Amino acid sequence: GTRAVELLRRGGEVFGARASLGAARVVERDAELALQGAASVRGVIVDVSNPHCVLFVAREELARIALLGPLLARHPRFPAGTNVELATPGPGPARFTARVFERGVGETAACGTGAAAIAVAAAETGRGALPLSIVLPGGVLEVDRDAHGEIWLTGPVAVASEPRA
Repeated sequence: GTRAVELLRRGGEVFGARASLGAARVVERDAELALQGAASVRGVIVDVSNPHCVLFVAREELARIALLGPLLARHPRFPAGTNVELATPGPGPARFTARVFERGVGETAACGTGAAAIAVAAAETGRGALPLSIVLPGGVLEVDRDAHGEIWLTGPVAVASEPRA
């Protein structure tokens, strides 16, 4: 649906944006998911208007996104597929470092709804309190929730390519 977006300016130049993602909800706090050819994993299933499965792991396990991402994205629990996030606390307080595997795409450098899913899963399971910073390979996204339960995502923006005339 339609979402509110605020451009952040400094000296007249746009440097970032703050966007509403709507409400997010934890569907299941401690889902056990058996994986073919691998041990079971436990994840937090979050709906951010699209499905997410968040696994909180040790830092050295972040690289397992290459193995776990495809297995979980097509897991029978998710008939339409799911996005997969591996997240670990830090560096520093109120931050999580993460990698994201998007269903139908593969590993991505950043994912706004993925960052929101991680933050909401952390907050709802006692691993952190909003606002939280999510450190992704493509940059850092800030996630917060307003008094109405709406999730807000803040991050840098840049022109990816020049518009065509």
